[in-house]
Amino acid sequence: MFQAVVRAIFRKKVTLAPEPEPAQDTSISVDEIELRVTEFLARGPATTTQISGHMNRSSSHMASYLTNMHRKGGLIKAAAFKSSDQKRASATLWALSVEYLVPRETVECGDD
Repeated sequence: MFQAVVRAIFRKKVTLAPEPEPAQDTSISVDEIELRVTEFLARGPATTTQISGHMNRSSSHMASYLTNMHRKGGLIKAAAFKSSDQKRASATLWALSVEYLVPRETVECGDD
């Protein structure tokens, strides 16, 4: 049986479908997502991509949650640009407080 399947694959040049991406857990509550994001960011700043990978969610889906947390005052958001002529940020960084992103002496000086 196995040999017949192998021959059929080579004769017809059948390609095996890639494994599906893991399904997102839609049963998790917003409060649980916020708690897990906060626990993850307690280790230090992270990009949207890193957080979405940890949470097993798409980047666009996770960006919505992170933006809402930022609006409520729960997160700090920083945009990183690789060059000065970019219209969009290369990465968005998220942190629990500004101290995670900026050296202490700069924070005390005010807004720069």
